[in-house]
Amino acid sequence: MPRQPNRWLCFLLALVLTLSWGLGHRSQAQPAPNAEQLVEQGVQFYRQGNYQRALQNWQAALERYQTSQNQLAQAIVWENIARAYGRLGQSDPEIAAWHQTLAYYREQQAESKMGQLLTEIAHSHLRLGKAKEAIALLCSTEAIDADVPETACAPGSAIQIAQTHQDRRGLMAALGNLGEAYRLYGRSDRAIVVFKSAQHLSASTQEVNLLNSLGNAYFSQAYRDEQRAYSAGLRGAVQQSQTLLAAASQQFQQAIDYFGRSSQLADDKFLQLQALLGLLQLYYFPRQSTATNIAAGEAIAQQP
Repeated sequence: MPRQPNRWLCFLLALVLTLSWGLGHRSQAQPAPNAEQLVEQGVQFYRQGNYQRALQNWQAALERYQTSQNQLAQAIVWENIARAYGRLGQSDPEIAAWHQTLAYYREQQAESKMGQLLTEIAHSHLRLGKAKEAIALLCSTEAIDADVPETACAPGSAIQIAQTHQDRRGLMAALGNLGEAYRLYGRSDRAIVVFKSAQHLSASTQEVNLLNSLGNAYFSQAYRDEQRAYSAGLRGAVQQSQTLLAAASQQFQQAIDYFGRSSQLADDKFLQLQALLGLLQLYYFPRQSTATNIAAGEAIAQQP
């Protein structure tokens, strides 16, 4: 089963991208010569997709800002460095850079920004496959194995901070990542609940992502119930096996519906392709019923 936490990265980048073009205007402290120029050049490289050159420029700028003890500039450059490492697929140094940024804003008691950074760090953990670490940052350690409502997340968690500050977009990002974390952790049932709770917050592009995420979550849940049905059949628990197979069939249909809706709402080819890939995995999935196979085929045929 595919795991797709990366599509939330686009939303996160739109949420808190802070590539600065004018760090010198943010502080009265006079930085060392050429620091701002290095940052600006790094931004240009980043926008061109040359993330390694961007990283080199920002690291050089960081050294100059550390010399001048310009802490705000350091925090902003650390954030840029984290994004460059993320684009290069180097999650460990990315997380370390995020923590450097978080330390500054925690010292400044800038709680709303802290919540956004916690979501970024959680997303980086997801790319490493560390679902438990992500859940703990987004909600709480108790939420890893217990059904903790999103309204009861621990103080200082990304979700609690977003709720306290009425940060709609921050909450949307945190919930989206929490749902992906639960799916990665094997709790597709919980992922479905979280994704649905985020639906009322979403704008058009985020709605497409959520529908696609719900399709993946229902697919994961259907696969899980099919495996359980197979195991029950081997034990001779015929009634339980039939019940689980019926539930799996309904969940497969739910997945088809969500992928289909995602494709219909998508306003670009990439998002449409995501939904189509979801439908194709259902169409070619072994052991599913003929009705599910036909439904998936019909949904594929209706794609733009």
